[in-house]
Amino acid sequence: MASDDRITASKMAGGDRLSALPDKALERVLSHLVTDEAVRTSALSSRWRYVHEGVPVVDLVDTKTGERANRMDDLKVCFDHQVACAILGKGAETPIRVLRLGGVLHVPYDLLDQWIATAATSGVEDLDIDLRYDESAPGPLCPFRRSPDQDDSWMYTVTPRQTFSCRTLRRLRLSCWALDLPGSVDMASLETLHLDRVTARDGLLQQLLSSCPRLASLTLEECLAIKEITVTSPFLRSFAMICCHNATAVELRTTCLRSLHYKGGLPPRGPPFIVIADYLAVTAVRIEICQGICREESPEVAPVMALIGRCEKLARLDLCLFLSVAYYSSLLTSVLRDLPHLRQLILEGSLVTDDAVPLVAALLRSTKDLEVLALLHRGPEPPKEVTPSHDEANAKPQKKRRVVNDVTGV
Repeated sequence: MASDDRITASKMAGGDRLSALPDKALERVLSHLVTDEAVRTSALSSRWRYVHEGVPVVDLVDTKTGERANRMDDLKVCFDHQVACAILGKGAETPIRVLRLGGVLHVPYDLLDQWIATAATSGVEDLDIDLRYDESAPGPLCPFRRSPDQDDSWMYTVTPRQTFSCRTLRRLRLSCWALDLPGSVDMASLETLHLDRVTARDGLLQQLLSSCPRLASLTLEECLAIKEITVTSPFLRSFAMICCHNATAVELRTTCLRSLHYKGGLPPRGPPFIVIADYLAVTAVRIEICQGICREESPEVAPVMALIGRCEKLARLDLCLFLSVAYYSSLLTSVLRDLPHLRQLILEGSLVTDDAVPLVAALLRSTKDLEVLALLHRGPEPPKEVTPSHDEANAKPQKKRRVVNDVTGV
């Protein structure tokens, strides 16, 4: 029966209208579910039995913990089998357009290599592989968020080289990998790249970035291998660099950049730390200083303000310095006077001072066309958590410090 006839018959009989939809529509619906949920629909009725085979998405999360990992023989279906069955269970003519595996724990390298190679051969467009190496994801690499002797990068799995020869790939997200590239990298279609806790030998990351001519969105998070990088893609519209504390110089050769997000230490005085081909194209900036500068005597915020001031057509500014707003308010006020397009301003810092109200009034006078002003109180960062001793573990727990957020709409 043709799909139109089936829909008409279903309406006349008052039956299941969802099941009456054509296969392509149902496959589109199931593509928004994680794979194990999509497969469960095969038990609904004979109509749904084979629909999941046409879904071009493999989206699974590894839920086993370290304890369960040691008893994998007792599991009814282990994660390795789930992924293999999801890939092999696709119809003969169904490509794998999305391969998304989250929290992958203790999977042999040859299996990872096989899964990625199969997806690449199938014409994958979205590849997202998040690895972990113990009961939880590896600890943060940011030196301001971890203990000094913590270093998990030595255990990272090496990236399969065929990943970087896939011309169909448009989005790539890798978490907790060691970057390894083939002699020739071909990422002609890649538009979005997100590297989270990815280590690399000198020059490899720059080689990868230079091989992505159509890159539009780039996020680098806790990649300590970054020192000096240049992004040559003229299509880059969004750039985020989060806790890459070894970076010393970033050059973005694009006139299309719209969004800039920087989280890290205070940039040094001297030449601009982040150089953009066209600062006037930037309309949204978020800057977070994650080091504990609130304990320093005289933190140097002028480089931050200089970066903001170069983006003269800003429409939105998010600024988090963990400082008293009174400390930098005069410098910020002078910068805001030269941002006539600013409509949204979000400030995060210490607001518990007697001159907070006059400072807010001064900010409003400097931004006459401001539509939204948000003031978020942030005190000093809490001390790092450490493993308690036996006596400390049995002691009465202390109450956690309460952080209050104040938001003012204008």
